[in-house]
Amino acid sequence: MKPLNKIRLSAGCFLFLLQWSTLPLGYGMGTRVGNGDDGNDLEGAVLITRGPIFESRKKAVELLRRLHVEGIPGLGHLIPETERSTLYLAKQDAPELVYARTMAEPDAPTRFFPAATKLDADQLLALQIHEALHRALPASIREDEAAVTKLTLAISTPDATHDQVYATAENTIPARDRRHRNQIDEIDTFRSHAESVSDEPLAPPDSFAALPSLVSYEFRTYQKNSDLSSRSTVQSMHVLQSFLYPFGTRLNSFGIGIEAALVQQPLGTIMGPLGLSARMRLWSGRGFDVGTYASYSMNMLSAAELKQSPFGRDVGTIGLSLKKGLDVFYVENFLGYSFGGSAQQTIGNVLYHYQYGGVVNASIHLGATAGIFKVGGFVAIDLADNYHQDDGGPFSNDTGRYRIISAGPEITARFKTWSLAGYGRVLVNAPEDIDFDSLGNLMGIGSGQSLVGIKASIYF
Repeated sequence: MKPLNKIRLSAGCFLFLLQWSTLPLGYGMGTRVGNGDDGNDLEGAVLITRGPIFESRKKAVELLRRLHVEGIPGLGHLIPETERSTLYLAKQDAPELVYARTMAEPDAPTRFFPAATKLDADQLLALQIHEALHRALPASIREDEAAVTKLTLAISTPDATHDQVYATAENTIPARDRRHRNQIDEIDTFRSHAESVSDEPLAPPDSFAALPSLVSYEFRTYQKNSDLSSRSTVQSMHVLQSFLYPFGTRLNSFGIGIEAALVQQPLGTIMGPLGLSARMRLWSGRGFDVGTYASYSMNMLSAAELKQSPFGRDVGTIGLSLKKGLDVFYVENFLGYSFGGSAQQTIGNVLYHYQYGGVVNASIHLGATAGIFKVGGFVAIDLADNYHQDDGGPFSNDTGRYRIISAGPEITARFKTWSLAGYGRVLVNAPEDIDFDSLGNLMGIGSGQSLVGIKASIYF
């Protein structure tokens, strides 16, 4: 039986003793834990589901994510071990001074003793990390109390940084157990207590790469420009989306998407564009998430329906997205290009022809994060090559290159596997006689002068 070690742990301005037992011994003749412990402290243990100890685990996970320890060699399992450990409160204190115990093996529960309820929030946070390190570190070092204490101090110190923790881990964990900075152990292998690694860099905690596939429903309602009301009669649109990522790895997950739409007009409902897309995650690291996509929105209108809308054209788009998430702040940049095309519309006895030039789209989305909510907004610039309109006779209009500047609010409530979002878009600046219709991209930027939308999504 390995003796129980007492250690002195200080973080910031607090000082307390931690004590840990390691060997999960005993089958058949009764279980003995720790320093001659006969297991009496296991009797009457209560599952912890709330209170300071339970909340300290959440704060510990938040701290570990903020420090991005998942990208530090040898600490790839620390966040899941901290987050998923089952917490128990023993019925009575052990004879010796013990605050908590855990087994030096993955997925082991953590037992807290009544003495731990007297610790403050910072001490409980450090205690959660200390116990999780005993389960998460490579097998060659997880029972080394001095090493665990050193790492606990590096992580729980109030002014800790990712680089400081990285340096401490590099000096503490044996070279043979360290992995490349952008490598993590596979979860399934970890649960089988074996050591293996993946060649894939970690994604940020809220990265689309973690749960890339989704099914969503979206409703958009449009407000027309009263001066250009004859151009489009689209009032609202229902959009059903399905994006699946069955190919590639976490490094370069690749999938396809389908978007189907129903368009509401004064004369009834017609089929909207059918969108097909290919999407790929390119890279994740240092809190950034980079992806690319290509989409093709196909006209679904019949010959009769085509006469009622200037949107009867196909639109191809390619784009790049970049995302950075911080503790209470996020920013996303989108850069895309939509190819030109043409459409026709009959008004009375006049057949109008529309020619749409290529469009460069650049947008910035930023806002604040508070719990499950993201509240922010965006500014977008659409720079189009040209918009041409004629009636087959003497009437003809060419805008030349023009821009549309739009902006709007965004709010999202994101839960583990689903979200609910609301947003708006309003035209801020454009040349005279130009609005969203001038781009002829209903599935993309929409119609009219402004729009309001809601979207519900399920992720998997």
